[in-house]
Amino acid sequence: MAILPILIYGDSRLRQPARVLTPDEIRSTDIHRLIDDMFETMESSGGCGLAAAQVGYPYQLFIAGLADDVCERIPEARRQVRGIRPIPQSVFINAIVRDASDATDYGSVEGCLSKPGVMGPVIRKSHVTVRSQDQYGATQIEDRTDWFACIIQHEHDHGRGVLYTDHVRPDLLLPISEARAKYDHLNSQEILDLIAASSAPHTLPSGLAP
Repeated sequence: MAILPILIYGDSRLRQPARVLTPDEIRSTDIHRLIDDMFETMESSGGCGLAAAQVGYPYQLFIAGLADDVCERIPEARRQVRGIRPIPQSVFINAIVRDASDATDYGSVEGCLSKPGVMGPVIRKSHVTVRSQDQYGATQIEDRTDWFACIIQHEHDHGRGVLYTDHVRPDLLLPISEARAKYDHLNSQEILDLIAASSAPHTLPSGLAP
C-alpha cells in the first residue's frame, strides 16, 4: 500500500464531476489497489473519510472508517455531543444518496483533508439511505444517521465537485483551534441556530446544485 498525495483546495480537479465505474473496473486490480491506498492515506492523515476525487481519480468512489483506538483518542465530550463512534472500513462505489423520509436538518461541524487547517458548520440531513456497490461489485443498501450520515454526504459531495466549504458561511469558517473552542460543545440544534444567526451570504460555485 502507498500514501497518495491529496489534492488541495484550489486544484481544479476537485471541481471535476466524477464518473461511474463499470463492473469490470470495480473488480480490477487497479481499483482494489486504489482502495487499499486510499485507506492507508486516510488513516495516515487522520481522516475518517476520503473520496477518490481527492487523490486525483475522478471516480464515483469514496471510503469511510474510524478505528476503535483512534476514536478513543478523541475527547469524550466531543464524542458525546457529536455522536462520534467507531466506523468499520466501508467502501461506497457509484453511490446514490437519498434523504430518508424522516430526515431533518442536522448541524455538522466539518473539516476536510483537501482544505487543511480550518473547520466550519454545515447543514446536513440527519438520516440518509445509500445505495452503492462494494469493492466486489455487490449492491449494498444502507441507512445511516447523524455523524456517519454527515460523512457520507460530505464524501459524496466530492464526486459532484462540491467541497464542504461551499456550504459554510464565510464568517463561521475558522482555524481549527478557534473552531474547536467555539463549536465543540454545541449540539446539532445549537449549530443550526448558529448558522441561522449568521448574516454572511454563501453560494455554491456557479452551475452546482445545492
